[in-house]
Amino acid sequence: MVTAFETLCGMADTVLVEGVGGFCVPPGPHSDTGDLAETLRLPVILIVGMRLGCINHALLTQQAIAARGLTLAGWVANRIDPEMMRFEENLTTLKVRIGAPLLGIVPQAVLRPRPRRWFAFPTELRSIRRAHLVLILRMDAQDIFPG
Repeated sequence: MVTAFETLCGMADTVLVEGVGGFCVPPGPHSDTGDLAETLRLPVILIVGMRLGCINHALLTQQAIAARGLTLAGWVANRIDPEMMRFEENLTTLKVRIGAPLLGIVPQAVLRPRPRRWFAFPTELRSIRRAHLVLILRMDAQDIFPG
């Protein structure tokens, strides 16, 4: 994955590496996504799934990122629960407690099926598309584990 990442960096001005499941999710038996972020020395953008428990989850993730010496570049509030009680209060608390800027709020939206092939990578880079990499950490597993 490191070689593929370095190859992509040589091909583009910006490379966005997306993680899945969270900062401590193990993509293999001996590592987690935080290990890869640390190896690549990537700044992290935290995606906070706004629902009950999001403050605790976000602050614990922030601590895990800091413990690895990584930079939390910012965070995004993802409004996955339109019925969330006290959304504004939770948002305000996170703005105060997370030591990085709020980059935006994603409104709740109806998910549409993705096209079968929405990116075409060169064959040698396809593994990076499937890898569990970290720059954006999704704190909601709604798309992965429905229900």
